[in-house]
Amino acid sequence: MLYLITWLLHIPLLLLAGPGSWTGIGPFDFQVSRVFLYFGYFLMGTVIGSTSLNDGIFSQNSPFLRKWLAMLIGCFAVYGVLKFSEMPLKHLIETQQIPILWASLLYRSLWILSCVMSCVAFLTFFRRFLNNTNSAWQSLSASAYGIYLIHYIFVLWAQFLLLDFEIPVIAKFIITFSVSVCLSWVITYYLKKIAAIRRYL
Repeated sequence: MLYLITWLLHIPLLLLAGPGSWTGIGPFDFQVSRVFLYFGYFLMGTVIGSTSLNDGIFSQNSPFLRKWLAMLIGCFAVYGVLKFSEMPLKHLIETQQIPILWASLLYRSLWILSCVMSCVAFLTFFRRFLNNTNSAWQSLSASAYGIYLIHYIFVLWAQFLLLDFEIPVIAKFIITFSVSVCLSWVITYYLKKIAAIRRYL
């Protein structure tokens, strides 16, 4: 169901706007093809987050959570299929054995499945095994919504500023991840000290 919802939120707008169409104001840039996707996942997160994590699909005894290993294996398997499909699809397009539209639909459908499986694998794995807490985790949890709202600015600009640096991709990932989490966490922490903002974060 999650895969179908994600596909419907992304593919129609992707076909209309194309994968490379961006818009925004100042530092707030985003891909046009992902507008419905962002909004849809925001609504789903709101619904899922409105209940206690000890109830429903995230309770320790739920069938969903018990399948964490299958979800994790599925995550890596689908990602492998996605990566290994790139060269054959490129070859089929170059030799005109398949229209670029069909190749794009096939690749994007696999990409969406990989994203969905990754989300589910992370949710089930961390909920199953990481249940201890401390002050840092509690602070992160309390700031999670604010981080979610503003992190993309730092992800986008960190990636942009690192484009010209000849360093390994994994290093760029670590820098971007660290910068975006730390800055959005710190900013959210201080924003929550403002009474008018705290009620929404």
